[in-house]
Amino acid sequence: MSMSTASNWLWNWGIGYATPYLVKTGPGNAGLEVKVFFIWGSTCLGCLLFTYFFIPETKGLSLEQVDELYNDGVKPWRSTHWVPESHHWVEERRKSSIANIERAQHSMDTTIGENGEKKNASDVV
Repeated sequence: MSMSTASNWLWNWGIGYATPYLVKTGPGNAGLEVKVFFIWGSTCLGCLLFTYFFIPETKGLSLEQVDELYNDGVKPWRSTHWVPESHHWVEERRKSSIANIERAQHSMDTTIGENGEKKNASDVV
């Protein structure tokens, strides 16, 4: 069993066990009733702040790019605008490949006629 699964089960059990005592009124109970929202709401707000300030966005990045992100020391709240250097290389390679494909397509569209003149493939019947 992984640590994350064990932690999830433990916290779910703890919350499920404690909530009735927090909500119910009477002796031995906290009697918070609907005010228990402030406990759970502040916990959610804390999680939101923690996520924003401490967890960088890594969507669409390879493991090597995530390593580069951490090595560059990018602040988590600025990680959505960070572009890895390897991305620039990939983009240049993609543009080069598209240009090569277009040149090949253009050369296929033109043929050399009997007297050495270039003709479009659509003109040749």
